[in-house]
Amino acid sequence: MGDIIGLTDEEQLEVYKAVVDLVRSRIDKAQSVKKRKKLNPVTRKAGLGPDSDHARWAIGEIKALLYSYRKWVHSIVMIGSYALGRAGRHSDVDFLLLLKKGEKTRIIRSILFDYKLSFRCDDENRDPVEMQIVDFNERDIERVFELSTPLAYAARYGVVIQDDGWFKTLLSRPYPKWPTRDGAVEVFTRWIVWMYYRCAVDLKREMAEDHGPDGLCTQNGKCMGHFSGDILARVILRMLYVTLPERGLLPLCKPEAAAMALDVYGRHAYKPVALTMNVLRKDRAITYHEFQVLFPFAQRLFRECLRICGHENPKVIEALRYNAEIYKRLGNR
Repeated sequence: MGDIIGLTDEEQLEVYKAVVDLVRSRIDKAQSVKKRKKLNPVTRKAGLGPDSDHARWAIGEIKALLYSYRKWVHSIVMIGSYALGRAGRHSDVDFLLLLKKGEKTRIIRSILFDYKLSFRCDDENRDPVEMQIVDFNERDIERVFELSTPLAYAARYGVVIQDDGWFKTLLSRPYPKWPTRDGAVEVFTRWIVWMYYRCAVDLKREMAEDHGPDGLCTQNGKCMGHFSGDILARVILRMLYVTLPERGLLPLCKPEAAAMALDVYGRHAYKPVALTMNVLRKDRAITYHEFQVLFPFAQRLFRECLRICGHENPKVIEALRYNAEIYKRLGNR
């Protein structure tokens, strides 16, 4: 993994030591987990927030993870459903991590890449609560705010865990009051197009082959699941963050995106939206039947994104042509 990211042997060793130290500290904490008090039923009903046991655990974990590198970190901000007090028992705890310039940035990103954190509660019937950490350097987060993307708004409404003053200064600058068209175009051309093509071409072909006369799923008598199907759920969510602001709605977390999507797209969107959130929550494969539920909704959103960004926009045309050419070459192999 170090070779892929481009770390030296010394940097790889530093990453390894950091992960080992964190694992050791978590083992020491394991005995105290069972002693935690059960969550207040009223709190659970209203939605878990930044003061919940899960959130406090996550804050402690991310601080421990980054303690040795704290001087290279500008800010840690809790965002999403926990920051807004709308988290459910399956929600991730999301953090925005703002990094300073310097060589240690690569090491920090390598640690985040290496180590996936999860918290298992007292109740064995409950799913683990996981942390999702998205990191930005100074230039990239400034670009996010200049484009006024939904992530910028999530950061504005986030809970600041740690800040050396840089994030506070960032928030004080004047920015557009609503997500910009340029921001939609950047998300569409950089992320949405390739993810959509991946599902519309590769995943669709995989489904056809596995469920054909000689396919693996056909021979087994049931669908074995298609793990790349989570990309379809992810691109649906990304597209909602483009289409909803165009309709005057601004989701700051996944539960809000789901609720707003149902309001906008009506009862016919219930199954694909609910299924999208289920796949994202469980990070799981999808079946052939689930693909048939999700893909038509993805097609509808993709066409809407295309209209929003502009069919004749040079960046849009270039992204469509580039990805179409890639999959055309792959198909001819």
